[in-house]
Amino acid sequence: MLITGTRVAVYPLNDLRNRQCGIRDYSRGPVARNGDDKYLCYLRGSVEKIVSRVTGATMTPGKRAVKGDANSPDTSSVSKRRKESVVLQLNHKLFSDETKNGLKAAFSERKAGHFGAAAELITEPFNVCILHNLLADADCVDSLKNELFDIEFHAKDNDLYKFHQSDDLQNFGTPYIHAFRKCLERTLAPWLRDVTGIPLDGTISLTCSKYSYTDVLLCHDDELEGRRIAFILYLTPSWSSTDGGSLDLFDVDSNGQPRDIVRSIDPRFNSLAFFEVSPVSFHQVAEVLSEDKVRISVGGWFHGPPVIRPAPYIEPPSERLKPCHVEEDVFRSWINPIYLADSIAEEVRRQFKDNSEIQLQGFLQEDKCRDLEAALSDPDVLWSQRGPRNHRWTLENPTPLPPVVEECLKVFRSEAMFLILSNLTGLKLHPLSTASDSGSDDDDSDAAAKNAVGGSSACCTQAVRKWSHGTYTLAHDHDRSAEECRLDAVLYLNCKDWKLEYGGSTVYIVKGEEEEVLTLSPACNSLALVYKDDGLFQFVKHINHEVTKLSKEDGCFHDMSFVYYE
Repeated sequence: MLITGTRVAVYPLNDLRNRQCGIRDYSRGPVARNGDDKYLCYLRGSVEKIVSRVTGATMTPGKRAVKGDANSPDTSSVSKRRKESVVLQLNHKLFSDETKNGLKAAFSERKAGHFGAAAELITEPFNVCILHNLLADADCVDSLKNELFDIEFHAKDNDLYKFHQSDDLQNFGTPYIHAFRKCLERTLAPWLRDVTGIPLDGTISLTCSKYSYTDVLLCHDDELEGRRIAFILYLTPSWSSTDGGSLDLFDVDSNGQPRDIVRSIDPRFNSLAFFEVSPVSFHQVAEVLSEDKVRISVGGWFHGPPVIRPAPYIEPPSERLKPCHVEEDVFRSWINPIYLADSIAEEVRRQFKDNSEIQLQGFLQEDKCRDLEAALSDPDVLWSQRGPRNHRWTLENPTPLPPVVEECLKVFRSEAMFLILSNLTGLKLHPLSTASDSGSDDDDSDAAAKNAVGGSSACCTQAVRKWSHGTYTLAHDHDRSAEECRLDAVLYLNCKDWKLEYGGSTVYIVKGEEEEVLTLSPACNSLALVYKDDGLFQFVKHINHEVTKLSKEDGCFHDMSFVYYE
């Protein structure tokens, strides 16, 4: 029935429940048409019976329920009863002695195996347990998924990840989300404590994540004080390995840093994967490759007493090179002469002083740029993969090093280049520069004295890199170079028609913040100059699957990266 003042449209009781007693005013006109008067009745005094039957509340005859009225139904208690009436049960096979005791022994002994149809334990590269058919009622799983699709998600996009995520699910009171959280707290958490032996304090972080085409979560270890067990419940049906989105597990090198993917776990509907958060629990969510599926999951951490962690690994710094000598005619054969003119240098310096960055188009002579791009694109050139993957995954150090590439590297670390960059930026990279804007007169006197006894302290690092699908760099807290002021110089090559949505942009952020301070997009034969101050982090965005739709030549680009120190 649908309550309409003193009119009542007759509907099945279940339909009325589904409408949640929605009150609409049909008193000004008929509810039924075309002879359907048999579905109407005029029943004064019977409304309270209908409400009582549906909600358990009472009303005074002849009065409509009004919010705040002493006789109105207690909707808050109804909502509470509705939430509490949904109870999610875990797969009963998890509680059999065979499964539970077998898993408990396997965890302590790190012995891989299957435990009936309920669970599987992986021990390499670290213990990961997969619980199959976690929730006993498949209809409840669908209801949970449907509720999750209706909540609000926020775009998450930085150096480490790109996907959409909800707020903490503790903030949502819908029946199945509420019931799932209670199931974790009351049933799964005690089971995990017993099976793993890991102490838990009852705190659970829980969110829902949606990964669409090109979304990814790169290599990390989940370490944060209090996180003890990481878990993820997959809610996407009909998923295959070709869709991407797998949970990839990394082994570690002698320094305890992630090295290679040794195991991948594909999302499986209503299965839950969990593992202990540790210094070696490096993992990632592989890039989603399907353009028509969404990988949806619920995951988070069970918290417990923090444990002592080893000191973080500090990566050795790149070799710093002193300026070298290059013949003037060689130098001039490489550099566009407009950037050697005093008037242009003055204008560039003014802009750089105002913005701390500038992108110089057409920096190299055109013939040299063509030769350089051709040499780097040679299929016979081999590239070395460089990690560790929680810092970067790049292709560097081409071998054999083509002569034209070697000559270009020498030009960029030449005394002449240090001098030109001093004139273009105002930094003190060469003692003969008259355009220095940094430091005080005392600093200039100190520099002059240093030059008189042993030359400038200026130096640089260099790298030749190839950027293709899956490559990236990350900003990380233990990057010593982030603590120093420096001039970043990146020469972009072979990037004609490169689009921002492919990734590969160089991004600068302030430590502790996610907002991008500066984003540099690749542009052929341009030299990007950025003064990186203390506390500013740099990373190159993950290059995604979109580039695989391009030709082999267009699906990558190259750069030559230099860092100059005063």
